Amino acid sequence: PIVNATYEKLSKFEHDASALPYAIDNFRRLTAALGFHVSLEVARGELAPLAGTRLPPPSHRTTIFNFDEVQTTLAQPGVHRGVRALMRPWQKNANDSEKAG
Repeated sequence: PIVNATYEKLSKFEHDASALPYAIDNFRRLTAALGFHVSLEVARGELAPLAGTRLPPPSHRTTIFNFDEVQTTLAQPGVHRGVRALMRPWQKNANDSEKAG
């Protein structure tokens, strides 16, 4: 079976504890697709202690020097929506430093 999960979605629970149920379910799907069947209790036991332990990643606006150009390019017709979805939020968050460059 194909598992549709990105690193960002799987690890979101580390900075947003409300995403823990999603992470548990999708880690179990991912490991099952690899041939390892992990119980709900084991998955919860391994992941729950990590929930909410990290700061959110900084927005790409502060880490990509030419962010506005990249944003404009990604908004063009023909750019796969999955690529656009990889961009972190446009707004600044608490873990952002000054703009790159």
